[in-house]
Amino acid sequence: MHDVGRLAEVIGNLRRMTENHLGHPIEGVVVASPNFPALCNNDVEEAIRHAGLNPLSPSGHPYQPHEIATAYARHGFGLCKNNHSIEACNAEEDRLPFQQTLAVSHTSTAFLATLHTMKTAFITRDLLEGQHVGDYELGSDSHLKQDWNAYWKRVQLHIEALIVKDSARKPIHRVLLLGESGLDPNLLEALDHVISQHQDSMPEVYGEDPLYDAAQGAALFAMRAQEDQAFLTSEGRKETSEFEL
Repeated sequence: MHDVGRLAEVIGNLRRMTENHLGHPIEGVVVASPNFPALCNNDVEEAIRHAGLNPLSPSGHPYQPHEIATAYARHGFGLCKNNHSIEACNAEEDRLPFQQTLAVSHTSTAFLATLHTMKTAFITRDLLEGQHVGDYELGSDSHLKQDWNAYWKRVQLHIEALIVKDSARKPIHRVLLLGESGLDPNLLEALDHVISQHQDSMPEVYGEDPLYDAAQGAALFAMRAQEDQAFLTSEGRKETSEFEL
């Protein structure tokens, strides 16, 4: 409960800042979060409600997304184009290819990496269990306090461990970069060094704005949720009208 309260305080502060910037109140929100230990969807949604907001989610996916999911969507992957028909949207998403995706988040306080086979942008935290590494001693602020070579060697070993742990050894198709240090040239070099030892061609790397990509993707989720709600409300009114006739 203490952690939920702290998260609710953060969300509440962000709400006030956003409302001041927009000049009008907001009622709902999508919160994308990383693989923090013991942070579950119920905690996130409880914190959202404590902050006086409604948790939003696209139709058929009643949970708050992982930051990997929203970053994936922000780069144009994993969401159907036609969300005004559940059947058409499901059919379109069924045709999406499976893509082995390595997501790397390098922030001032941590190095986090996840390897997951993505199809749609809707993944839950339980699917990522066992496919994730996190090291809170490898935040970008701490590398100045450590031996430079040893620091980046540890980063390489974490990436290597994820690839080796993948029993199917599928080639990596996409790399998502997240966090304020996501574009650090040393991180890019470490990724290149490790991945090149396991596959002939290098994957596409996505990280135009690593600090905000997940947030921009969360905005897409929120827009999709509101569009879905408006469409379902419209369809409900249409059915009621037809029934009355």
